[in-house]
Amino acid sequence: MSDHDLDHIKSLGGIDWIILTNSDHLRDTDRLKTIFKSKVAGPTAERDSFGYKCDRWLEQDDIINESIKVITFDGSKTPGELCLLYNNVTLITGDLIRAHSPQTLISLPYAKLASPEAALNSLKRLNEYTTIETVLVGDGWHLFEKGHEQICSLTENFEKQTTP
Repeated sequence: MSDHDLDHIKSLGGIDWIILTNSDHLRDTDRLKTIFKSKVAGPTAERDSFGYKCDRWLEQDDIINESIKVITFDGSKTPGELCLLYNNVTLITGDLIRAHSPQTLISLPYAKLASPEAALNSLKRLNEYTTIETVLVGDGWHLFEKGHEQICSLTENFEKQTTP
């Protein structure tokens, strides 16, 4: 993160929580935790193997700061990968959902999935969140409209690939 970005975050009041969607996303956690005196949260399903001391472990339907709901994914490359639903309209994803071209969501490649069937079930659960407008992906192009529609399309395409 650039100094400019750090200064901007400081001007907004800093960072209370750093939420790690999975153990592959530690990146700059130590530095940001030190600068902002933040707490760190990670997925409960990885608690025994995470490799980082978290202040809180998150699981399905946990609530953070009254505006962020935790959604967990099974079947991705790490157990219990986290997604965050902010104010019921913005989904922040980890690795399972990505977008390598504008306005089109895709999934993590099958070869990296622990269980395509479990991943499909996770995506189907996500279809229930009909108010999603924006999808901020961990890898690729963000979507700023029609998020729920794109999630449903992703689920449908994924299901076609996983069922004979």
